[in-house]
Amino acid sequence: MKKVLLTTLFGLSVVFGKGVVVLNPASVEIFYMLKCEDKIAAIAKTQSSEIWPKDKTDKLLSVGTYMKPNLEKIVALSPSMVITSFGSSSIIPDLDRLKIKHEEMPSDSLEDIYKSISMVGAMCHKEEAASKLLASYKQRLASLSKDKLTNKKAVFFYATANLMAFGKGTLPDDIFKTLGVKNLADNLSGKTPIITPEFLIEQNPDFMVIAGASSVKSFLSEHPLLANTKAAKNNKIFVVSQSAMLRGSPRIVDEIEKLHGEFIK
Repeated sequence: MKKVLLTTLFGLSVVFGKGVVVLNPASVEIFYMLKCEDKIAAIAKTQSSEIWPKDKTDKLLSVGTYMKPNLEKIVALSPSMVITSFGSSSIIPDLDRLKIKHEEMPSDSLEDIYKSISMVGAMCHKEEAASKLLASYKQRLASLSKDKLTNKKAVFFYATANLMAFGKGTLPDDIFKTLGVKNLADNLSGKTPIITPEFLIEQNPDFMVIAGASSVKSFLSEHPLLANTKAAKNNKIFVVSQSAMLRGSPRIVDEIEKLHGEFIK
């Protein structure tokens, strides 16, 4: 596995010429973190959230949205590489047909994010900066105390109308593992299973995390039974930004530290 990754990184380190089209918002942020945004020819924009740093990414050439990139605009740029994500995977057959190099940078785990940092570092010849960034992030996460979180249970909601949660093999699941708490959706079927209020009452989570909800008050008014859980009674329901916590950007480390601080209060 290590040999394959090194071979991939070596191949990526020599792709530049006409620039890279980045369809993955998280990867755009990595380019800026490593100070090699000059390698970007264009990006795919998001429909409802910002890409950090907003004042700079707003000025970049757009090739559509990351869910619906514009093939004609990409082809016109003659890019040296197109960086894709799960959301833009539908364009891959066309890139293959046109013999345009592409590389997917997934973000289903913290390890995926670490690999993406290394890959962008290799692309930009910023291997040392990437290594320092990785070392800093890993040290920060390793230093988070888990003593107060032993045997604690949590659930991370993707959608609140039907209580759809993040299950096994997802980034939120990996975040919970990093914090040392049990993900109640971990043993359910699928990556985003629907959880019933009755199940939550029975399991009685210590923490609930909600992506994109307007407020905790509105969430509980929509699901009044959940007011009987420990999470609600102890004010341990938290609303987080979808772009900050789910995008897969290295900035997620900041969000994990914040969540850890709220959990242990």
